[in-house]
Parts: sequence; C-alpha cells; structure tokens
Amino acid sequence: MGEVYPQAPKLHRVYEVDSARVIETDFVPGVPLDTVWGSFGIETKAVIASQLQEQVLALRTSTQSFIGRVDFQPTFDIYRPLQNQSCGAFLTECQFDAHKVHMLEADGRKDMADLLSGMLSRLRTNPTTFVLTHGDLNPWNIHVHNTGSGWQICGILDWERSGFLPDYAEYTITMTNPSCSEEWRKILTEQVLTSCSKERVEAERVATRTSI
Repeated sequence: MGEVYPQAPKLHRVYEVDSARVIETDFVPGVPLDTVWGSFGIETKAVIASQLQEQVLALRTSTQSFIGRVDFQPTFDIYRPLQNQSCGAFLTECQFDAHKVHMLEADGRKDMADLLSGMLSRLRTNPTTFVLTHGDLNPWNIHVHNTGSGWQICGILDWERSGFLPDYAEYTITMTNPSCSEEWRKILTEQVLTSCSKERVEAERVATRTSI
C-alpha cells in the first residue's frame, strides 16, 4: 500500500464578512458521513473506520516543537469550546497544563483547579514534539463517496479546531465531546484513535468540566 496523505481540502483564502470568518477551499466531493452511516452494514463501517485510522496516523506524522498552530500561532481553546476562543501558543506541556488550571480558577473553581493541578503533575511527561490534531472528528466533518466497489473517505473538513497538541488530545477530545454520539465515540476510541490512560481521560474531564 502506498503512502497515505490526509484528505484535507486545499486552502485558498481566509477573510471576514460582518465579523464572520469565511474560509475558501477546494470543493470536496461526496456526502457527509453522518447522512449515510445509518445505511452501512458492519463490514462497511469497519472499512471506513480503518480508512479514518490511516488518516489520523498520517496527521500524527506532522509535528511541531510547541503547542499551537504553524508559526507559533494560537490554537482553538478546547477548554472553552462554547466561547470559540483561542489560547497559546505554548512552548511546553507545563505551560499548557497551567492554562487548564487557570481556566478553572477563572471560573471560581479553586477546589477543582487544585485537584487538576495535582493530577496533571503526576501525568506530565514533558514531550518535545506535539502532533497535528483535527479536534472535531465527528461524522459530519468527514466526506465519503461510493466508488462503485465500496465507500471511500474523500475529505476531512472543518479544521478550525485543529492544531499541534499533545499526542493524547484527539482521544481525550473525543472522550469529553458531548456532541459525539455513543456509537461514534466507541468507533473512534476502539478502532481509530490511539488510546491513553484512564487517569489522563479523567484529568481532561476535570479540565473540560464534563462528566460523560
């Protein structure tokens, strides 16, 4: 099998209209995965999961020495998803962890902030590289098309939450994402993504204030 490349559309330009950001990319063929997923049998679902796993592994080969976006730009703040804000960039995992704690302190959750600080200090590994992470691998952001011999992933859209993050992030984002259905969460965590420890997932649940 040849080398796999992420199925991301080519970006042409980004501009604002009435304070809304507009992103122009190549046209992505096919249909959103969520519109056909229910019609797939077990075998087809397994094939799509395998293809998505290849896509994620291809993403993870792209790394940076910091947490953020290319050229040390801020990235989407996964700890304030409803506010649609950015954070960073961060040179180290320690700085990133401090941001998580600060978000709880800013909400007046000193008890939870202290708990999280202890959890993160025990989990910290101080990595020197961080992997490209999509951040929102829901099925409506994945396009597929029927080739005649089977269904194929032909595009991954909506990269606004992407960035270079610790290698656990894609998994823990999935585990703490309330918009993710239980079936799709199981597909991602059991067949697609690289898992991480239960302790890491629990720490991210505290940081994101979720109880899924």
